[in-house]
Amino acid sequence: MGKGGGCCGGGSSGPKVQTYAGDDRSPEAMGLPAMVKVDNDSRSFISSDCPMCVLFIAFWIGMFVIAGIGFDKGDPMRLLHGTDYQGNLCGETDDQPVNWTTTSDAFGTDSPFQSPNWTDNKYLWYPVPYSDVNLTDLAMANFDIDTLVSAGICVSKCPQFTLSATANEVLADPNLYALLSPVFTYGGSGKGSLLPEYKVWYSSHEVLRRCIPNADAAEEVSDLLTSVVDDVPGAAQVTDWFERGLAEAEDGYRVIIYASILALILPFVYSILLRIILKPIVWLCLLLTFTGLVVCGYLCYRKYDHLDDDDDRTNDDEAKAWLVGGIILWVGATLFLCFIVWFSKQISTACEIIQEAGRVLVSDPSILLVPIITGISVLVLLLWVVWVGLYIYTIEDYDGEIVAEGPEFNVTVPKDMSTVQNMLYYHFFGWLWTLGVLSAIGYFVIAAATVQWYYSHVEDGDKKARCVIGWGRGYVWALLYQLGCLITGALLVAIVQFIRFLFRRMTENLRNKSQAIACLMCCVDCCLAYLERILQYISRNAYIVAAIDGTAFWPSCCKAVDILLGSLHYLAPLILVSGVVFFIGKVLMVGCVVFFAYWLLEDRDAAPEVEDGSFILVVCGIVAYVIASLFMSVYESAIDTMFLLVFHEMQQPKDSALIFCPDGVFKIVTGNSKSDASLFKAAMAQGALPGGKKTEPTEHV
Repeated sequence: MGKGGGCCGGGSSGPKVQTYAGDDRSPEAMGLPAMVKVDNDSRSFISSDCPMCVLFIAFWIGMFVIAGIGFDKGDPMRLLHGTDYQGNLCGETDDQPVNWTTTSDAFGTDSPFQSPNWTDNKYLWYPVPYSDVNLTDLAMANFDIDTLVSAGICVSKCPQFTLSATANEVLADPNLYALLSPVFTYGGSGKGSLLPEYKVWYSSHEVLRRCIPNADAAEEVSDLLTSVVDDVPGAAQVTDWFERGLAEAEDGYRVIIYASILALILPFVYSILLRIILKPIVWLCLLLTFTGLVVCGYLCYRKYDHLDDDDDRTNDDEAKAWLVGGIILWVGATLFLCFIVWFSKQISTACEIIQEAGRVLVSDPSILLVPIITGISVLVLLLWVVWVGLYIYTIEDYDGEIVAEGPEFNVTVPKDMSTVQNMLYYHFFGWLWTLGVLSAIGYFVIAAATVQWYYSHVEDGDKKARCVIGWGRGYVWALLYQLGCLITGALLVAIVQFIRFLFRRMTENLRNKSQAIACLMCCVDCCLAYLERILQYISRNAYIVAAIDGTAFWPSCCKAVDILLGSLHYLAPLILVSGVVFFIGKVLMVGCVVFFAYWLLEDRDAAPEVEDGSFILVVCGIVAYVIASLFMSVYESAIDTMFLLVFHEMQQPKDSALIFCPDGVFKIVTGNSKSDASLFKAAMAQGALPGGKKTEPTEHV
C-alpha cells in the first residue's frame, strides 16, 4: 500500500502515502470513510537493500571505466575493413603487407584498381571464379563460398569490366582475355594460394567495403551467385515474395493502419467480455479436454480391437501399443475429471481473480504504456551495450597496463585484469543485471497500479484507478523507495544467467567427445535453467509484496513464499486457467485482425491495387500478435498481483470492517459475504482461511 522512506524501501521515516484512486486528500476530507490510509511512520523495519543501490552504482562506474578504455583502445571500423588472403586489414597502415613496397613497385601502373599507397587500398575484391587464367577450365564446379572469402585482394576501387565486348565474348576469346585489366596479389602465404595476378572480367560495386559483382555480370558469375543462393531452400521464392510484398504494402498501407487500430481496441473488448463469458469458456474448455481424452482413448481401443481380430499375428505388438495408449488416455481422463471436481472451488476463484484483474486494465488503459516504456529503456540499453561492446571487442595490442585518462581522474587497470575477454564478461554481466532491473521496474509499476486500484475503495463497484496517476506513482515508488529491492532480485537472476553462460562456454568442446558427457552437460544446464525460472518467479512475487507493504527484498521474499505455499491449491488452478485465457485471447485477437484485413483487401476500396495481399496479412498478424502479447503481459502481472493481494489480506489479522477483497472472490474463498465482518474476523482468528494463521486481532491503521 504505502512506501517506506529512502531509495531502498522499508525505511522508518517515510512519508504518509494514500493509495486510493490516486487522490492525496485524506479520507475525511473526501467524505469517504470507507477508504484506507496507511501511515508508514509506524514501520520500524530498517532496509537491508540500500547497499545494493551503492553496489549497482559502483558496478556501473566500472562499466563506464571499461567503456572509456574501449573508446580509447578499440576501433569498430576494423570490423568494416575487409581482411585479405594474408589476413591484412585493407587500407590500414599498421597492417601493410611486409613486401608491399617491392610488389607495388613491380606492378606500377599496370593495375588501375590498385594504388602503391597501401592506405588507399581499402576495398576487398574477390577473384571470381577462383581459378587460373586458363580459359579451358574456369573451375566453376570446384568453386565454393569459403574459397571466395579466403581469396580477397585489397584494391583502391572496385574493379570494372572495361572492354566493349561482352564478358561472355571475352571469356570465349583468349586474345581478348589478355587485354583485360589485372588485379595483382602481393606474395606471401595466407589463407589461400593465389596466382600473381587475376584478370577483371566482371564489374563490381562497393557494399560495406566489399566489391560485390554487379547484377549484369557475366553469365558464369550470375550462375555462381544463383548457386550460392540456391543452397538455401526456397531462398529465391522468399526473396521474390518479400520484394512483391513490400511493393504491395506501400499500396495497402491503409489496411495495415485500420488493422492496427482494431488490434488496439480488441484487448479491451476481450477484457470486458471476460467478465461475462470467462467462466463458461473455462468450463467448456475443461469439458472439451476431458471429452477429447475419452474419445481418443476410445479410438485407440477400436484400433486395438481391429488389429486383435486380425489373423495376422505380426500385428500383435502394434495392437498392444494401441491398447496401452488407450488405457493411458482413459487414466488421464479419469485423473483430469478428479482434478476438475476436486478443484472446482479453486477454478471458480481463479476465474474471479482474472475478471477483477481485467477491471484494472479497463479502469486505466494507459497502463499499457508501461511495457512500452520498459521496451524503449531496454532498447536504449541494448544500443549502448552493443556500441561499447564493439569498441571493447576490437581492442588490439592490449598486453600492458592501461590508464584511462579523464579531465578529473586517472584509472589504472592492473595487467592481470586487463584482458579483452574479462572486460567483455564484465560488460555482458552488466547487461544481464541492468536488463533485469529494467524489467523488474516495469513489473513493479504494474503491481503498484493494481495495488492502488485494489485499496481504492471497499465497495467493488467504486474501485477505480485514475489515468496515468496510478502507474506514474508506481514509478515514483520504484525509483525512490524500492529500487534496492528490485536491484537485489535482478542480481540473483543475473548471477544464475551468467553462470549458465559460462557453463555453456566452458563445456562447448566437451559435448562432442561422448554422448554421456553431452547428456550430463544437458542435465546440468536444465537444472540451472529451472533454478533461473524459480528465482524469477519468486523475485516477481517479492516485488508485488514490496508494492503492498513497502518492505525490502528478503522480507518480501519470505512473505511472498509464505503466501504462495499457504495458497498453493489456489495457485495451480490459476496458472491453468490464466494460460487458457491468454492462449484463447491471442488466437482470437490475431484471427479477428487478420480476417478484418482480409475483408478490407477483398472489398478493394482500401487497397484497390493489391493483387496478392499475403504479405499485408502477415504484417497485420504480426502487429496483432505483438499488441496482444503486450496486453497479456500486463494482464498477467495484474493477475499475479491480484492473487497475492487477496491472500495477503486473508492472512492479515483484522479488527475492522474494512475488507477490500472483491466480493466474488471473498464469497468463494470464505463462504461468507463481505458485509458479515464478524464471521470473517472469527475465521481469521481461528486460522480457518487459506494461508491464515491463528493470531490475536490487532489495530488496523
